Amino acid sequence: MSYLYQHAETYIMDTVRDELKKLNIPVLANIHDAIIVKHRISKKNLKNIEKKLHSTYQVKHFKLIEHKINGY
Repeated sequence: MSYLYQHAETYIMDTVRDELKKLNIPVLANIHDAIIVKHRISKKNLKNIEKKLHSTYQVKHFKLIEHKINGY
């Protein structure tokens, strides 16, 4: 089961990174199920990426959230 979950997670994360690339938003890092970018992604762009996930994978409960990480 974990094998299937990890593969599905990889496809989803690849899709999110592809959508960010289309928006010219560089990815600074990938950490498990997180993607680190330098600047905040607009709510509109987050919603559009969610819609892409919903339509591509036919799973309606994906939700992208963001957390601000403060530097040291």
